Amino acid sequence: MLAVAQALLTVANAASKHTKALAKVAADVSRDCEAECKKHADKHEVCKACMDCCTRLIAETAKA
Repeated sequence: MLAVAQALLTVANAASKHTKALAKVAADVSRDCEAECKKHADKHEVCKACMDCCTRLIAETAKA
């Protein structure tokens, strides 16, 4: 998820015409990561933090 999010940031900052397509991929990856982190969020703070980041990324990419 981190690699895809970083790639999306780089592409978006460059005002690339591919930003919207990569945003969809990033949202898909983030949904998978969010689901996995959710399994451990109540036991591990890092998993909760990651899950929350994924949730925010999904919401932001929906605006693209």
